[in-house]
Amino acid sequence: MKWIAHRGCSRAAPENTLAAFDLAWRIPVDGVELDVRTTSDGHAVVFHDADGARMAGDSRRIAELTLAELAAWRVGGEPVPTLEEVLAHAPSQSLTLIELKEGRDQVAIIAEILKNMNATCYRLLSFDPAVAMAAVKAGIPVWLNVEASYTRMLGKVAGWARDEGIEGISLGWSSELSAANVATAHDHGRVMAVWTVNNAREADAMRAAGVDYLMTDIPDMLIRRQVPV
Repeated sequence: MKWIAHRGCSRAAPENTLAAFDLAWRIPVDGVELDVRTTSDGHAVVFHDADGARMAGDSRRIAELTLAELAAWRVGGEPVPTLEEVLAHAPSQSLTLIELKEGRDQVAIIAEILKNMNATCYRLLSFDPAVAMAAVKAGIPVWLNVEASYTRMLGKVAGWARDEGIEGISLGWSSELSAANVATAHDHGRVMAVWTVNNAREADAMRAAGVDYLMTDIPDMLIRRQVPV
């Protein structure tokens, strides 16, 4: 099982910042997950929320701001990075999971950024099947984000993903997730990732179930076993 730092090492540093990603890469983790939105002038920036109220104390929406205007924001003292900046900092062996928080119209922006990169180094994530299919058409490897409530429907989801050329499924953790569920995804040839696990016992259970990638906010603590099982 490979370890993915969810929004970076996001319990130890401000989420989705270079500081959080740098901490994760130094552990090291196998990859990081991040969220992407686009500015009004078409730049991809790493930020989870639609506006800055929670993280930057500014209620304006990212889609309404230019990159230059966004440069004034600070998240726990850290600037908001662009996707290009994070990818440029990432170690060559690290996987970057890019969750696109917006619609399929933004896929072209991401595709332009990724066009000269080795495709083994990234995957696009989305909850929106239309975005996932647009990414496939753009030649971007994609995993479909799926809520935990769909655990019992993984066979249907995995079959659809296979038919649409979607490489993997990124499933929300639940206590119902079993080795049989994971095997169902694997039987359809799909990669299985699970988010977000911050408990050692649950992490061990996911490894035993055959999960391929596990996302956590505390990779520093889980990988080094600084939390109780």
